[in-house]
Amino acid sequence: MKMNKATYLNYDNKENKVNDKYKNIPKNHIIIEKNQIAKLKITSKYYIIFYFIILIALIAYIILLIIWINYFNIEDNLHILINKNIELESVVYSSMNMHYIMIFNNFTFKEVTQKLYPDIYNPEESLSLLKYFYISIKFAFNSQKEISYLGNLYSNINISNFTCYNLYTINQKILNELDTTSSASKLSNIKQKLINMCEDFGINELKEPKNEFERHFQYLKNEIISYGDYSYDSIINKLKTGNLGKITLIFNNIMIYLLEIYSNIDKETINGFYEVMEKYILIMELSLISITILFFVIIRYYLINKINKFVKQIILIIHVFRIIEMQD
Repeated sequence: MKMNKATYLNYDNKENKVNDKYKNIPKNHIIIEKNQIAKLKITSKYYIIFYFIILIALIAYIILLIIWINYFNIEDNLHILINKNIELESVVYSSMNMHYIMIFNNFTFKEVTQKLYPDIYNPEESLSLLKYFYISIKFAFNSQKEISYLGNLYSNINISNFTCYNLYTINQKILNELDTTSSASKLSNIKQKLINMCEDFGINELKEPKNEFERHFQYLKNEIISYGDYSYDSIINKLKTGNLGKITLIFNNIMIYLLEIYSNIDKETINGFYEVMEKYILIMELSLISITILFFVIIRYYLINKINKFVKQIILIIHVFRIIEMQD
């Protein structure tokens, strides 16, 4: 007689006749029919472990993705800010050069625009170049979005409290270099003299670098449109008013130092950006190493160990299936 519906076999039952070679099977083992193996849910734990590994990998990927998206956003905003500062510097130097060319080369404003800036020249708008300068400086100072995104990377040099003293204190390195020149022996206390000159121009009243740039452009605009003609006598008379000297002093002693501040901001911000990049690379390396170690531990000391036990159970089940056929 064949037993085809046995759910377990108790080895203490003397009525069951079992081959002698299977008598050493542990008593706490049960015999499971072939169609009942799925109910043991032996494979479910391995699916759980597999999905857990996938989840950990996915979480790590998302975290690293967010980190590097943030990094590239910082990089993009930094490049935009640097380009704006370059645009600001270019406009300031170009405007002064344009004024010098008009005076010393006896060019009209129209001729300067037409010959040096043909892409900007508009015959129907006589002051098209000045308009371009104002648009450029407006673009350069419209940087709040980039500054906000850069956060602490941009706050290394503070120019919000703009005074003559702070202007030359920030540029102390340049002043120290001036002290080492051969002409420095003819002057004493260069920094204080520059501060006094700056205050005489009323810089302390403005408090904002943007206002000082705008005022500088206004001086240039007033000078340009005040020329009646560009004859030799007219230019000489204009120079005698001293306005060109005043504009030149402001440019050499204030504008250049202001531009140096923005250059230093770029340098400091770039250095901070490299530090962020190094930090993100370190985070990525540590994350990959940690995940690798975690996967190794899970696979080596848990998954393989469980699979090994599972295989032994399979071997035992195979042996058990061989003794299901019993004598009545």
